[in-house]
Amino acid sequence: ASSYILATLSAAEDRICMKGKKEPVQLSSQELIDCDKNSSCMRGTVNKVLTWGKRKGFLPETCFPTTGAEVECPDEHLTENECRQGNNFYKVIDMCFAQETDGIKRTIMTSGPVLGQINPFTDMLTYKEGVYSRTNESFRFQGNHIFKVVGWESSPEGGSNWIVENTWGEDWGENGYARIASTGDTTLDFYALGFGIYPKTMAEYYEEERMRQQNVEINPFEGMDLD
Repeated sequence: ASSYILATLSAAEDRICMKGKKEPVQLSSQELIDCDKNSSCMRGTVNKVLTWGKRKGFLPETCFPTTGAEVECPDEHLTENECRQGNNFYKVIDMCFAQETDGIKRTIMTSGPVLGQINPFTDMLTYKEGVYSRTNESFRFQGNHIFKVVGWESSPEGGSNWIVENTWGEDWGENGYARIASTGDTTLDFYALGFGIYPKTMAEYYEEERMRQQNVEINPFEGMDLD
């Protein structure tokens, strides 16, 4: 499914809100599903989604609304879409791996949610509450699953549990969230993917740069110590 796209964009929305925008931002998953040949409803990777964001940027949802199905990308979309013509999109700056538990926690604290990958097992489908830890009776599904990792909590045993947001709706888990034991049994304990994203649309960024340059031209000595 397209959960890897939804999780990635959700993390991007949070990081935009943390670093700049004060109101919620919703990014378009439909554009990636329809127009990115490396992504689809059936399969894809977080790296490809972030690469699209770095090369072309993420559109707001209002610029390319969700349809609930994968359809053909409109002809000349990248050049003729009104929002793209107006630079109304958010660009990824770069991406990097956070490694080991301490590195992942540090990245969440300083930059916002990260993207973690796990091997999904059948008992995850029926998870309702508490701390999830794979049971011996469960078996693994094919492929991997992506979570947005938003934080962690200390466990009574002296360890910690990851707090993750899933893309399966609020009826799953604890209102769409889960706590996963950090015991070295999942890849969440070893690495996660973080990234940087401009907290403004490129149109806003270019306008601020234009105004800054204009102020420099009007007062070239502003900010200089002339004593």
